[in-house]
Amino acid sequence: MVEMKALLLTAALTLATNSPALGQSGSPSGGGLPEGMYGNQAMFQLVCAGGIQRLSNWLANEFFETPVAMGDLSATSRYVIFTNADSSSISIVVHKVSGGFEEACIIWAGNASPGGGFILNESPVWPEPKKEEGPKGSGPEVES
Repeated sequence: MVEMKALLLTAALTLATNSPALGQSGSPSGGGLPEGMYGNQAMFQLVCAGGIQRLSNWLANEFFETPVAMGDLSATSRYVIFTNADSSSISIVVHKVSGGFEEACIIWAGNASPGGGFILNESPVWPEPKKEEGPKGSGPEVES
């Protein structure tokens, strides 16, 4: 059981440091990323199942994990975060349904100290959107 988590963590670390979603491999600009960031592709094997239910059952039976958070990534994909009762084991799954095809894959898994696997930020501080500045003299008209 611990060996499987170690294997999954290794695969996930490779994904996290070499995510193809972040840009094109070999592109100096990293596909439009800010300076100091770059995209890189890596090939590795994920743990997948033909549906979220099969993967959920396996995570529950092998690691005692259950879904604690989820969200949409697109119209056909979502992420699901699984953890165990003391939040010492965590798995992040991407689930896709498209054209009658369903697949769920673990993209990150690992172990933490109790309580450290999933921590909800109860008071997030949201960044303010940047305000666009127009050309000089284009501000609101002021009556005198």
